[in-house]
Amino acid sequence: MDFQCSKCGACCRRAGQLGLMPQRADGACIHLAEDNTCKIYETRPLVCRVNEMAEINRPAFNMTKKEYFKMSNSICNQWIKEDKMDEKYLIDIEAYGTDP
Repeated sequence: MDFQCSKCGACCRRAGQLGLMPQRADGACIHLAEDNTCKIYETRPLVCRVNEMAEINRPAFNMTKKEYFKMSNSICNQWIKEDKMDEKYLIDIEAYGTDP
């Protein structure tokens, strides 16, 4: 199972503001391209690798990988709505199913 990413760029727009990545003038990560792709995707840092971060962080939350991804995607959807982005970027969290 992999993290469901809609490639909206909402996390990248916040990564700079949160001090997780160097930021450009608008607060977004300096590596975010105009088309919401990452200019350094193949060499992006660990903090930008959701699947790997799940393995590091989920034990502290006492969650399965699926539960961690659902939580993360809920945050994604919240940011997409806050940023008034196109609804096509919303992630269907139910696609993960209900079993752990």
